[in-house]
Parts: sequence; C-alpha cells; structure tokens
Amino acid sequence: MARSEAELAFMQLPQILAMQKSHPSRRISEARRAAAYARWDRRPAPEPVVDPQPLDCRQPFTLMLKSAGGKDWHIEPCIGLIAWRAVNLDTGKTEARAALKTLLRRIADDLPRTLSARSA
Repeated sequence: MARSEAELAFMQLPQILAMQKSHPSRRISEARRAAAYARWDRRPAPEPVVDPQPLDCRQPFTLMLKSAGGKDWHIEPCIGLIAWRAVNLDTGKTEARAALKTLLRRIADDLPRTLSARSA
C-alpha cells in the first residue's frame, strides 16, 4: 500500500519542526555574547545621580498664642513633603505634623473657648 505525498509530509512534520531554528535576530553566538560582556566590563561606572534639593518657597513662621490662652508655636515646612511641623516654643518638641490647614485647625481646637462679657 503506497502512501500519498500528503501522508508522508504529515509523518515528517515533527522532524521538520525540530529542525527549525529560532528567529535569527534572537540568536547570539557565544563569541558575540562574550565580546558584549567584555565591552560592558570596560565601561566606566556611571556617576551616581544626585537629586538637587527640592526648591521649597515656604517659610517658617511663629504663632504667638499665649495671650489667647494657648501655646506659642513655631510652624516650619517639612522639606520634600506637603506637611508642616508644629514645634512648641516652650518645650522645643515637635507636637504635630500635618498639612497646614489641618495643623492650624488642631492648634485652634486646643485654644480655650471663652465667652465674651456681652454674650454672658
């Protein structure tokens, strides 16, 4: 019983697929790979990238609130962040750190509430 050309070609398909090579642009010979690594080793190490200091136009300021029954505060920006830092001038400790609006609200909430003589 003779086989047709199609049957013979189908039987040889695994051999044909095994013989196919990868894409030529993806093949790199060992010599080329070694030469590339040698070139890479000869290159000088790149200089470390130093980020410049962020330009921050915010200026620290002082809140003198003792006359209103509160504490005196030194408010200073946190460099590189949106946050501000509230330092108690009496103790020198950082007591809060937040966005400016939140920080001012917290300080205002700590102030004692007083009634005026007119509304009493």
